[in-house]
Amino acid sequence: MGVMILAKTEHGFKEFDGDWTQWKNLGRAYGVKDQDMHLVPDLDEILSQFDGIKKVFLEPPYNQRMIDQKFIGLEDYKHPDDCVYIFGNTTKDNIRFITEADDIVYIRMLNMSSRLVFGVCMASILLYDRMKKHG
Repeated sequence: MGVMILAKTEHGFKEFDGDWTQWKNLGRAYGVKDQDMHLVPDLDEILSQFDGIKKVFLEPPYNQRMIDQKFIGLEDYKHPDDCVYIFGNTTKDNIRFITEADDIVYIRMLNMSSRLVFGVCMASILLYDRMKKHG
């Protein structure tokens, strides 16, 4: 199976195609197939399609106070061979979708309270980290 990416579109982007092109090109750069990239306005309708697959949520560290599970810093995270990485957008987190079986990963930044880092930027860091660790 390999890697899949599920990401929410950014609110206020006038062109869905521009948002999609960024994600698609990033995925291609790291070997993620187009059919394994999913860009959606909300996770409600699509998340159930990934039942039985390891879910890895990328959440900003300031959300840790709202989730009982342990957040794992990317530098310490061991990427599963097969998984779906799930990204929110700058206006809404994914807290209500996270279960105990899921991993929650954060990326350490200089300003840990920043809320304005686009998911596609975080995805590039995550996919690079995965490539370095998996070879």
